[in-house]
Amino acid sequence: MKISAQTAKAIRAELKKAFPGIKFRVTSKSYSGGNSVSIDYTDGVLTSEVKDVVSKYEAGHFDGMTDSYEYSNTNADLPQVKFVMVSREMSDDAQEKIFQYIKENFAGCSNLVNDKSENWRTDVPEFGETLAVLINREFHATKF
Repeated sequence: MKISAQTAKAIRAELKKAFPGIKFRVTSKSYSGGNSVSIDYTDGVLTSEVKDVVSKYEAGHFDGMTDSYEYSNTNADLPQVKFVMVSREMSDDAQEKIFQYIKENFAGCSNLVNDKSENWRTDVPEFGETLAVLINREFHATKF
């Protein structure tokens, strides 16, 4: 079994233990310049919480200043890859809950109509951003 597959297997087991009830999709890739593991999931815990659990499986980081990979986190006791990427998606249900939360709790948002699709590009002056950006920001700062 390739090291990337071993790493994905170890990550899968650790995520299952750390966050029971959340379904994670963990995939691995090997390529000429190295290897990686991608973790995708919907709603649930914050991305930062998942990264805290899986960061030990990443051997280092890419240094853009020197255009090179720095092995700064190697651990011979663990299978590791060059990159571990985490992506948290927002369900329609979470999007709707956040929309209602914003509508009820943010000044100047109570006038939004019930259908968020009609407001999607509406500027929310208090925040200097559109409703879509505000919903996305709230999602990545909150557990849903």
